[in-house]
Order: sequence, then C-alpha cells, then structure tokens
Amino acid sequence: MHIFYLNPEWIIRVLLAAGTGTMIGFERHNRSKEAGVGTHAIVCVAAAAITLVSKYGFDDTVRFDAARIAAQIISGISFLGAGIIFVRNESIQGLTTAAGIFTTAGIGICFGAGLCGLGLFTGLLIVVIQFILHHASYSAGLVFVTRITIMLKEGVTDMSAVTAKVRQYAGNPGKINVYQSENHRILETDLITTNECVINQILDEINQLPEVEKAGLYEKHLSKK
Repeated sequence: MHIFYLNPEWIIRVLLAAGTGTMIGFERHNRSKEAGVGTHAIVCVAAAAITLVSKYGFDDTVRFDAARIAAQIISGISFLGAGIIFVRNESIQGLTTAAGIFTTAGIGICFGAGLCGLGLFTGLLIVVIQFILHHASYSAGLVFVTRITIMLKEGVTDMSAVTAKVRQYAGNPGKINVYQSENHRILETDLITTNECVINQILDEINQLPEVEKAGLYEKHLSKK
C-alpha cells in the first residue's frame, strides 16, 4: 500500500464519525455540559481513525490482529471519562457526560470498522435518550441548581447593576457571596431554573454588563423543587 494512499470510503467513514460526534456534542452543549461539540467530535473522529489504522494499517504483514490497536481505545477513553467525574458536596457529577464520551468513542469504532449504519443508529439513539431523560426530569419536579462565579473588572467597586441582574434569576433572597482576589471582586451565587437550556443565555446577559470581566459555571446539579 502506498504511503499516500487514501481510500475514499475511509474519508466517508471519518466524516460520518465527525458528523455524528458533532450531533451528540451539540445536544450536550445545549444542556451546558462540561464536554461539548469539540470534545465529542474529536473523540469520535479519533476512534474512527484509530480503528481504520488497526484494521488496515498492518494488512501488509503475514500475521496481524485487526482489533489489537482498536481495543486500546476502550482503555484510553476510560481515563478521559474518569477525569470528567468528580465528587463535590457529597454529590457525584459528570457520570452521564463520561458515559456519553465512552459511547461516542464506541460510535467512532463502528464507523472505523465499516459499520456505518450501526454508528448512525447509535448516535441518533443517544440523542433521543438524552432528550427523553431531560424532559422526564421536569415531570419529576426537578430543578437545575447552577452555581456561577462572576469576576468584576479591575477596580470596579459598584456591584449594584451586577447584583440586580443576578437577583433577577437567582430568586429572592438570592444569597450572593462576595470575595476579593487581588484587584478583582468575585461574586458567587446559585441560579435555580427548571429549564437547563437558559443557563447559557443568563451567563451571556451577565457577561454583557460593562462591569463584568467574566462570568462562568462553577458547578451544577439537579434538586427537588
């Protein structure tokens, strides 16, 4: 096989992996999850490419195991998933995201092995399952509690506009903790909403305030109303 040989079917498999990974990641991004479009797309493409290497990269040898390298994807992706899972305040977070990354790698393996129909079906199934679980949380009376941190610009001491915007979403009384870090004031509070999708919109509105340097997520979990 020529070193620059590129089978058009391989390109299609990798592109399908990229598209499916992007689809799963887009759904996760809209839910404000830790791993979004880029992570899922890269994992899926990498798994497909590694599987192609494992399957076709050694076919010029007399004896080779076509699954030898592809099998190591499972071990490698487990380390990535372990880094996403963490425990805070006796609550385990990141399990679903880690499972999604693991499944996305499996989908990439499907494409790399040539099982494109199975890969597409599994990708669509994952998105449908996530959609159903997301809406089921509403019927169960659950709310999303999102802790955010807001860093004010250097030297800003007037927090009235920022706190007013925060209290608009944090509820009443909406406790706001204020810390000092060098020349910046940092505000920390919890946003409580039944719609997880609006969290990014809320952060965008806060980030547009002239007093704000940066606002972002600190942690997020589900809770009963």
